[in-house]
Amino acid sequence: MGVVQPVRAAAHTVVYNATGTFATLPLSGADQFKLAGEPFNLSLTVSEATKPVKQSMYAAQYANIPLSGTVHSGNFPEMPIPIPPNQFATFSLEVGAPGQPDLGTVQATVLVLGTPIAFSAKFVLPPGTLTGKAIRPFTAPVTLTPSDAALKYDLTQFEGGTTTLVTASGSLTTTVQ
Repeated sequence: MGVVQPVRAAAHTVVYNATGTFATLPLSGADQFKLAGEPFNLSLTVSEATKPVKQSMYAAQYANIPLSGTVHSGNFPEMPIPIPPNQFATFSLEVGAPGQPDLGTVQATVLVLGTPIAFSAKFVLPPGTLTGKAIRPFTAPVTLTPSDAALKYDLTQFEGGTTTLVTASGSLTTTVQ
């Protein structure tokens, strides 16, 4: 009689989705894209089998993660601006010490209306939202507030400087596909 091999479950895909509205005034910078007060929707789609490119005991960084979404700009009030296909991000997750918040970051350079824009987003998650540093769904949806989510974009190459925006309101959710 042969040895029965365990069946490996296929890795799921986790979609991390941030939806909300930026605060009406930037925290810093000139906000040349006029994103303040405007809605946004950004998604990262990651296989649970994705291996980190860097890791420590409590944190992991993942590279080349597909990024999609839409932002709105006061410069073009009637036209949502989609993030073009084939845009990729670096995504980091850090599990907080017991009772301390978990953390996440996203960094990318994306083409917005043909202009390469470097951006980074940081978000603070309630303790226990992450079950570990691996790609997994959150334990619960997260409400975004001005104190726990910020986006910084850089137009230094165009003498526009750096702008930092916080969210007025929004949510960060995960879904499994």
